[in-house]
Amino acid sequence: IFDVGFLSEVPGMTIFCPSDFAELSDMLKQAVYDVEGPVAIRYPRGGEGSFRELTCGTTACLRQGTDITLVGYGLTCNELLRAAELLSRKGISAEVIKLNRVHEDEFSGIMDSLRKTKHVLIAEEVCAAGCIGRKILACASLDGVHLRASSSVNLRNGIVAHGDRDQLLRDYGLDAESLAAAAEALVRRDPT
Repeated sequence: IFDVGFLSEVPGMTIFCPSDFAELSDMLKQAVYDVEGPVAIRYPRGGEGSFRELTCGTTACLRQGTDITLVGYGLTCNELLRAAELLSRKGISAEVIKLNRVHEDEFSGIMDSLRKTKHVLIAEEVCAAGCIGRKILACASLDGVHLRASSSVNLRNGIVAHGDRDQLLRDYGLDAESLAAAAEALVRRDPT
């Protein structure tokens, strides 16, 4: 839960974030054969996700939307896809962007989505200090992307009790239902 904060500060570091075993295998091959310089692969506990589409490149749009952008990486993308489905039942169109690698030089795809939706919720299974969400919001500000509402959902101070993964996701608002509720609140808060 602290790795993204310190690894993303290492010059030239590549951090791969697979969402399932197929991506883990593919990214491991890329790490060994294609990447020059330091590399890390982060695969949080919880095993195989439900995500089944192998994605290439640095970012991937897993679902098109117009009202809010949901951003995540690793296994969190599974929760974001379920949250987007829950939002669609309430008439909210959520775009889901998956980071295959976490590095601020690779945020251009996210910025395009933010320009379109003007709302963003970033979900991460890491502590708040050094999280990618803060870097995305800073990048949006520097790029002149006007956001009507934004939120970064993470493990806050990073001191996490031991427990069942599903329960911990609920406790920290990183399960699909909590993410959908937080995203709906962002969209509904904006009167336009």
